[in-house]
Amino acid sequence: SASPSVDLTEDKPAVNIVSPSPKEGGLRDVLLHSILPFMFGAIIGSLWQFSVVESLKYGVPNPPQFANLTWMVVATICFPIVWKHESGSWQQYLFGCSVLVIPLFGIWMTGYGSLVCGAYLSGISWIVISASWPRYEYPPFRYGIWHVLGVNIGAFFGSVLAFNLM
Repeated sequence: SASPSVDLTEDKPAVNIVSPSPKEGGLRDVLLHSILPFMFGAIIGSLWQFSVVESLKYGVPNPPQFANLTWMVVATICFPIVWKHESGSWQQYLFGCSVLVIPLFGIWMTGYGSLVCGAYLSGISWIVISASWPRYEYPPFRYGIWHVLGVNIGAFFGSVLAFNLM
């Protein structure tokens, strides 16, 4: 009896894996997706800390919460301008922002926000994402997550700086 022959000389992958398409991660991507959200958060967070926090009865919203909520409004309005080639996918971007803003908002209210949201989990995640994601083209959902992490970390550090300078 003849056994079936298997041709192992062809280089075909056993599983078709779809990976993000590589792109040139230039200075524009780093500025747009890392530095801009961080600076936005730092400016809004420090202004909120400097001018409003002392007058809040319960301290809510704190600077990172306010900066994230402000980012959601501003980014939704500016999305068609920034992503001209994908202006119809702002819902995906907003969903990506919301997926992270809602839990961050709640965690900041628990009292562990500076530990979980400020320095460790969010900060390390943002650094890792900022170091690796500029090399690839991702859907707007991921950019929403990336931007919210940047705004959150920027607002935290901006508010700490404003608090120390007051």
